[in-house]
Amino acid sequence: MGTALVRGVQQNQTVMATVKHFLANNIENTRWWVSAEMDEKTLHDVYLRAWALVVADSSPELVMTSYNRVQGKWAFADPKFIDILRNDLGFDGSIMTDWFASWEAITGGMILGEVGKTSPFYGSKGFIGSNSLYNAGVDMEMPFCSKNRDAVAQAQACAGSGAEDCNTFRKLNAATRRILRSKLRYGLVSESRNHTSRISWDNAKYDRLILQAAQEGIVLLKNDNLLPKEKVRSLAVLGSAEVLELGDHGSSAVKPSGRLVNVLDGLTGKYQEAAVQMVEDLSNASQEAFVQSADFVVVDVGFNFTFEGEFIPPATGGDRQYLTLHPHDQHLIHKASNLNQNVVVVITAGASVIVEDFVDKVKGIVWMGYPGPLGGVALANILAGHVNPSGRMPMITPKRAEDYLPHGTSLAPWALQTIDVEPTYPYSHGFKHMWQRTEARYPFGWGLSYTQYKYSEIAATLAAGSVQVVVQVANVGDRAGLETVQVYATCQACRRKRLPIVLAAFAKVALDVSETKEVKFVIELKDLSAYDAEANDGSWFLESNEYQILVGPAARDDLLLQTSVEISQQTFQYPGRARAETHAAANTECQCVPEAYGMRIKAWSLPDKSPVDVLLVFAWARWNEAMTAVCGVAFACCFILLCLFCLQRRAGRKVVEEAREKKQS
Repeated sequence: MGTALVRGVQQNQTVMATVKHFLANNIENTRWWVSAEMDEKTLHDVYLRAWALVVADSSPELVMTSYNRVQGKWAFADPKFIDILRNDLGFDGSIMTDWFASWEAITGGMILGEVGKTSPFYGSKGFIGSNSLYNAGVDMEMPFCSKNRDAVAQAQACAGSGAEDCNTFRKLNAATRRILRSKLRYGLVSESRNHTSRISWDNAKYDRLILQAAQEGIVLLKNDNLLPKEKVRSLAVLGSAEVLELGDHGSSAVKPSGRLVNVLDGLTGKYQEAAVQMVEDLSNASQEAFVQSADFVVVDVGFNFTFEGEFIPPATGGDRQYLTLHPHDQHLIHKASNLNQNVVVVITAGASVIVEDFVDKVKGIVWMGYPGPLGGVALANILAGHVNPSGRMPMITPKRAEDYLPHGTSLAPWALQTIDVEPTYPYSHGFKHMWQRTEARYPFGWGLSYTQYKYSEIAATLAAGSVQVVVQVANVGDRAGLETVQVYATCQACRRKRLPIVLAAFAKVALDVSETKEVKFVIELKDLSAYDAEANDGSWFLESNEYQILVGPAARDDLLLQTSVEISQQTFQYPGRARAETHAAANTECQCVPEAYGMRIKAWSLPDKSPVDVLLVFAWARWNEAMTAVCGVAFACCFILLCLFCLQRRAGRKVVEEAREKKQS
């Protein structure tokens, strides 16, 4: 999916795709300093595998590093990880840091309130070297240079050792070449480039696209013969249906330029002839009576940017505190189900939600994810049966939070009460860990439809460098639909450590009523291999053994057809292993010649080294209303003064030009 997204963004070479965050950016609340502790096999098998696929198959132009540490080393400033990205994975684009990653006030936690005190570097200085980013091979320090600027300023004055200063210039030249290469690829240095044109959007076109994405992404988790409901006389709507949540309000915020339709408006528009009523108070006798008599009830619940998403101190977003719904949402579902047996729970969330508290009390459960601006329309189309649901869960839904991780792994290493700034990351978690070990409520890849599909005649054959899989899929129901055919691979007899199961391939297939299609997959043998931890030389090992190929609608034994194929021992290398570029500091001697004083970059220290820390003032302002007002007024005044200054200069230039023209005439 990441590969497809990058290809789509870059298809016309007008927009560069930035893939982020490299590497192991799994914890949000302490992301600025937490160290993801793992062995080499976990690093390569679990966390680098996806990066290898995206880099090899889509060639993204840019990569953004993460804040966190991995194995005790900064992901954005250690040559080991950048060398892997460039030399092993074969990435040849430009690399940038996340914003303010090299500010020691951030990574040291000094401006991040109470959680900042958990940083091992709290109150420290100089724990990120001035030339560490260049030495690592990072090209851009976002949003502006700090460490790199210091390194260049030192080298221009020959203030460091000769080798160190010469090495800084070599790294600067290499970074400049890579950035210019990216710009040349996209025509950003062409004299004919139009710098003033603005992009215009065809909102109608993109409304159709985002509606399709929402309709194909919404997942029907449970349906006890209630849905679809094409015609109803009355419909009760409870919960947060008047607010359409679009997800994170941080750097991945969604800001619609076209229509915005919430759940209530979507249902009202779909069931125009029915009595659709928003019920806000079940203690009101008339509203309670309406819920009791309604043909069916939609309870819209879930999360928003305040509970999950980018963590903005002191308490916006961050890691989810629990995998269940909020207690008040669960209470609302119980009250509704006690009044009416035809309840459909609609969940807005960025990941799976444990539903054990109410799963047996309602007839339908729909997972919306964050469906985008037309989520209300998409949901209404599915509930009414005008769209056959085809979404599949991209994660497993456990019955208990403890089932999701191996025993002994912390469920909340980010929480102040159980803080762990060096948590050990398990080799397998989620559906791979739970496979044939713990029963899930809904397996990985789960999703219901209004029709039925039948799988048959599975076959797997070994070809040159790949396994070719063929299966027959038939629509045996009474509606046309989209079925997501999933292929998994395991090796039950393999002796070397490997992931218990992997998703090897999948495809969405359109099937009319009574139609059968032959679905083919080609699985590269390298995708079935596991990192060779014994050699630990960047190679991947495919053990000689019998491999099981499983095909079906979701990752559960009773839903999968099985065949097997014998594969002989093979070894693979990362696609970029032929590259010889190194980003370790060079030790060759050279003669550093100071540049002329007027040509030097002035060393510039960020606020974390300043007596008056501007960021601390803004951090304080978040908790102090009076200070917030003062900062707002000050900012507004500065902006007005800047505008007046610019207007004055423009007027002055105009007077000079008029005088010059008058003199010439």
